[in-house]
Amino acid sequence: MSIDGLAVPSSTAQWSSTSGFLLLAWVLHINYPNRFLVISNVWFFLVCLGYIFGEQLRSECPVLEDLQLWRCREFSGLHSDTLKKLNVVDCSDGAADKLVIRAPSLASLYLSLHRNGVLLYTEKFLAEAWILGSDQLSRRGEAILLGSLFNVTGLELVCFSAMAILHEEFDKSPVFDNLRTLYLDGCFYSKSDVNKFKALGRLLQKLPNLEMLTLKDFWYDEGTQREVQMVNKPTLKTVRPVVGLIEFPILENLRTLLLDECDLHDNFRLLRHFLRSSPNLEKLTVRLCKLPNVFLGGKGKARSEKGYCQFQTLVHFKCQKLKSTEIIYKNGSKIQGLVGLFLGISGWAPNNTITLQKYED
Repeated sequence: MSIDGLAVPSSTAQWSSTSGFLLLAWVLHINYPNRFLVISNVWFFLVCLGYIFGEQLRSECPVLEDLQLWRCREFSGLHSDTLKKLNVVDCSDGAADKLVIRAPSLASLYLSLHRNGVLLYTEKFLAEAWILGSDQLSRRGEAILLGSLFNVTGLELVCFSAMAILHEEFDKSPVFDNLRTLYLDGCFYSKSDVNKFKALGRLLQKLPNLEMLTLKDFWYDEGTQREVQMVNKPTLKTVRPVVGLIEFPILENLRTLLLDECDLHDNFRLLRHFLRSSPNLEKLTVRLCKLPNVFLGGKGKARSEKGYCQFQTLVHFKCQKLKSTEIIYKNGSKIQGLVGLFLGISGWAPNNTITLQKYED
């Protein structure tokens, strides 16, 4: 355990009762009577904190700004009027149904825990939040947690399920008016590909002012029945979108999009949704994505030009302001179809510059 650089013996730091925090207060008051009231940074590791820890934290550390809890247990809430940064990592629950966090001044949140649910109460705008989903957290619990982050400016979600976003509890959450930057890593896992697209569309509906989006590891489940199978087909054909225009909203403020290791093999379905829904998109990066097989055959040039024309008739794209498209690929990747897509929509994005970059391990 570390507190503003003060060294506390491990025998004192390993508690198993609710008196632990008061014991720490007494130890610090005896040894450092002039420093305890100005403690701003506290770190607990492998500590049984006790169920009244939250209120003790508020009364005993009135100027606390940075709190880190790593693998702690048996606490039901946190309450601090001055806390600005909070890290809760791999903390387990006890009898409490939910972890309640009351931190009106909180600006930064890092949350990875295994509990029944989390309720977050803040008053000022969260500058940033990093949240890791858990199989032990119910879909309803994930939905409530996500909804409580409605005032965040920058959000990073890891391993959130599609059904949490499709849950009725998330429908009750306010619109994320302040969110400008969103990073989604391994989210929307579901046995149904349809639910993945629906969940993505539902989430984006709540983000009217989103400017930068990173979507990483958006994959289909192997073996799932596809509406259209593009694998081993010699030409690129139109596919029926899973998500309609109403479910996948127009992203008026989206300026930057990164698709990182995503599944685009079904005729770039995911990419096409964004291209027709982002009228102000300026920068697009497609990095190490799974692409459809394109067979050019003996008349490669003619076949490829035909493919470009097919893309022009697929949908009406709305990306007139697109200026830069970067394709990052591995050696041996079949990028002809992806390049063909952007050449085919050049009429809708006349100022777009395509850059190819080979990925080096």
